[in-house]
Amino acid sequence: MNRIRNVSVVAIAGLVAAFAVPAVAADTITVASWGGTYQEAQTKAFFKPTADALGITIKEDTTNGLDDVRLQVTGNAVKWDITELGADECARGSKEGLFEKLDYGIIDKSGINPKLVHDDWVGISYTSVVLIYRTDVFGDKGPKTWADFWNVEKFPGRRALSSSQATETLSVAALASGLPIDKSIRSMSIAP
Repeated sequence: MNRIRNVSVVAIAGLVAAFAVPAVAADTITVASWGGTYQEAQTKAFFKPTADALGITIKEDTTNGLDDVRLQVTGNAVKWDITELGADECARGSKEGLFEKLDYGIIDKSGINPKLVHDDWVGISYTSVVLIYRTDVFGDKGPKTWADFWNVEKFPGRRALSSSQATETLSVAALASGLPIDKSIRSMSIAP
C-alpha cells in the first residue's frame, strides 16, 4: 500500500476483539508499541493471537510518541498501521488530523466503554496512574482522588510526578480540575 495515509490509533490490547470480520485489507500490518518487556508481553497476549486469528502477519516496531507519528504523516512516509499512544497524545493527534477515521463497520465496539471510543482512536483505560501518599503523615485521611491530590489547601505540601515528562499525570491533573481531555496540551505546567 503506497498511498499517503495517516496512522490508525487503536487499543492494541483490544485488537483481536475489535475486528468483527476476518477480512483485513492487508496480509501484513505494522504495529508500533513502547518496546521492552511491555511489548514482549503484548506479543504473547495480543499480537500473535491476533495474527493467528486473522491469518495475517504482524510486524512490530517501537514508538517514542506522537512526534514519531507527526514526522511520518507530514513527511508522507507512514510506516505504521497501528500505534499505541497516551490519551493526551491521541487527543492532540486527532485534533491535528494525523489519524485515519476508524471504520466501525468492521470494528466491533460493543464491548468498549463508549467514553473511550472516538472517531479515530480507542482508549484502553481511563488511567493507570497511581496515587501515593505518606500514611505516616496522613494516616487513612490522605487524598483519595486526583482532585484531592491537587487540593493544596486541604493537603498542603510538595507533590511529585512519576516521570520527567509526566504528560499523562499532567493530563490527569487537568482532568481533575475539569479541563476536557481534548483541551489537554503539552504546554501545561505546574508551579513548584
